[in-house]
Amino acid sequence: MANPWKDPEFLKKLAIAKEKAWTNFLNHFPKANKSWFVSQESSDEKNNATTEVFSKKAKAPFKASSVQTGGIGVWK
Repeated sequence: MANPWKDPEFLKKLAIAKEKAWTNFLNHFPKANKSWFVSQESSDEKNNATTEVFSKKAKAPFKASSVQTGGIGVWK
């Protein structure tokens, strides 16, 4: 199996997912200090790209936003 992280098409999907995750996050939390959050990219066995936005300051993991190629989900 080829490494998806070296595939230019996959990297484009990932960039789009990351941009959508941050846009979605900022639409839901417009006054949020973006420096308090970090995004994390991942892929599944079908090479779907997913980007999630997490709080860096929370004591427990807090997933603020998640975007997967083909769909968008938001958790509050």
